[in-house]
Amino acid sequence: TGNELKKAKSYVKKHHLSKQVSFLDYIPHEKIFSHLVKQHLSVINSYNFDTQGMTILEAISCGIPVLYVDPAMNEVIPKNGGIQVSDTTPESLARIIDYLFDNPELIHQMSKIMLKNQKTVLESTQLKKLLKLYNPKS
Repeated sequence: TGNELKKAKSYVKKHHLSKQVSFLDYIPHEKIFSHLVKQHLSVINSYNFDTQGMTILEAISCGIPVLYVDPAMNEVIPKNGGIQVSDTTPESLARIIDYLFDNPELIHQMSKIMLKNQKTVLESTQLKKLLKLYNPKS
């Protein structure tokens, strides 16, 4: 869902892309992981928004590399676990996706890095950090 869904569906229809693009519409959060594990790449095209934290945590926990535009995400995406595009246009994103499609070993390498960082995003790991922060004597 979202405020751009109608435009996106119109674009897909206008350009005869319905065989390549599908829209899942709203998915309850408890069912999202069944879809995430089928992904090869998470594309986050938001820029200058502080709303992508959960998306990145979910990508890391599932071992999914991230293609992103906002340099602020460099703080949370494991090094070499994704690709930041320098040009924020849809064409630039499409070029990189095409490049990755032609070089699947890069997706595999980035996935390994994300999987190595799984434990950093576990609830138990985050809870330990919070307890240490608020109770430094323990």
